[in-house]
Amino acid sequence: MRILRSVLLVAAVAATAAAGCSTHPAPAPTDATVANHGGAPVVAGNQLAQPDAAILAFRAAWATTVVPHVPLREVEMTAAIDREMTSSPGAYTAKLSSCREARDLVARTNRESKFDFVLQGSLAALAREGECWEVEYHGDMKHEVIGYLDPWSGALLLVWRVPEG
Repeated sequence: MRILRSVLLVAAVAATAAAGCSTHPAPAPTDATVANHGGAPVVAGNQLAQPDAAILAFRAAWATTVVPHVPLREVEMTAAIDREMTSSPGAYTAKLSSCREARDLVARTNRESKFDFVLQGSLAALAREGECWEVEYHGDMKHEVIGYLDPWSGALLLVWRVPEG
């Protein structure tokens, strides 16, 4: 069932992107913090133009890229987070945020905790000017994750597990 849902999400993102292509992408909204409630992504050109589109792209990437390829040390925790995501699909928010500030936050957290919380992607992918979609899953204790997506392509740049506290 989870695989079918993932395939449908990926197909919806691809179909919407293909239908919405234009030569002049619309600018992304600047105040884009919203709660996720599902629905089809809104894509202008190759840009994820709305928070719900970013959330949908994150959910698809989580199922198809993150879960199957997490570091061995994170398999059990990721499985628990995935189960919670399935039972609480509305617990997401998305906003545009600075890619560099996101990189600095993840690097500082890893350094201070002496643990690498990155599940997928790299800090180098966030070493760029401009904004990324920051999609946060608000799970229970130890089950909170944040993913960063390229706002133009929807590509997943990095996902990390937010430590408690």
